[in-house]
Amino acid sequence: MGMDSFFPRRERSSAVSPVSGFRTDAPLLRVRDLTVGFPLRGDSRHMGMAVDGVNFTLRRGAVLCLVGESGCGKSVTALSLLRLLPSPPAVILRGSAHFEGQDLLTASEAELRHIRGNRVGMVFQDPMTALNPVMRVGRQMTEGLRLHRRLSASAAKEAAERILAGVGIADPAARIFDFPHQMSGGMRQRVMIGMAIACDPDMLIADEPTTALDVTVQKRILDLLRVRIAVSGSALLLITHDFGVVAQIADDVAVMYAGRIVERGAAAAVLAGPAHPYTVGLLRSRPGMRERKHRLEAIPGAVPGLWSRPAGCAFHPRCSGARAICAREEPPFFAARSDKGGVFAAFLPPETSDSGWRYCRCWLAEGMRIDKSAET
Repeated sequence: MGMDSFFPRRERSSAVSPVSGFRTDAPLLRVRDLTVGFPLRGDSRHMGMAVDGVNFTLRRGAVLCLVGESGCGKSVTALSLLRLLPSPPAVILRGSAHFEGQDLLTASEAELRHIRGNRVGMVFQDPMTALNPVMRVGRQMTEGLRLHRRLSASAAKEAAERILAGVGIADPAARIFDFPHQMSGGMRQRVMIGMAIACDPDMLIADEPTTALDVTVQKRILDLLRVRIAVSGSALLLITHDFGVVAQIADDVAVMYAGRIVERGAAAAVLAGPAHPYTVGLLRSRPGMRERKHRLEAIPGAVPGLWSRPAGCAFHPRCSGARAICAREEPPFFAARSDKGGVFAAFLPPETSDSGWRYCRCWLAEGMRIDKSAET
């Protein structure tokens, strides 16, 4: 089934390249200094930073993966972009998230209602609770199509059936009348993905979208998302803890720890030559096909709590290479021109979306040379 048959096509308002089919002159999403806190027992004087100064850029036709352990701030980052966090207790303290020039963090509720589910689709983390348990799946899928695309009831139902078939649900004409409890977790996960892409959004935010899927369905869904992005010129912000998923689909990767991005760059480059000890530890904890391990390596300790962050580098209590300075001073970002085999140096110029740059927030990275062979 072709991609054009999954959902009604949206007319893209931005100028597009005749070669690639998507816009290349400006980023789709630019997030700067995003900071989100939670007060301790409601006391704003003791604010725990779930997201602390996060910066990234997402361009059309690209997939950016946010990676890290649970509790590192990935989901809070995603939910903050569409202002879906309950407030209180969550407080967006500062920052901006410009989506094609419009700051989502200052947009009105009416503007956000037009954007959510329409221009920006969201796949929530837990499919077991994200669907309304007392509404049939079909009604939940057609609601957005009728609201945002102005489809008739019959046209929306036909579109929903095509989307369910596209995400691998058999007999969609019958399953569309199911309640969520009549579906398995994997089927509910695919329904959530179908709902998110139904209105052909410019950007898709997917929070652990493949955790409830077996490996064959997972590959099908990842291929579907990758093809859709290439064809439509949309973009994907994917949250995952699985570097196998990163290797399959990502263009760029940002590794988060304790609310901050600690390493960022082209996915192939980061996977081949990680610079931050945390990224190294995450990669070493994965089982590999090429080597046998009697026991998987693990990073000692755990991610610090919101109100118990250590001084200096938040990762230093778990880092085997930590120096004295790591416990005293928070490291800045160091940057290197990775496609030229550069050396990490203090990061001074404005952050760029150029995938030829690597960024690392670690004192050990200063002066480290990027192995150019790892980039190819």
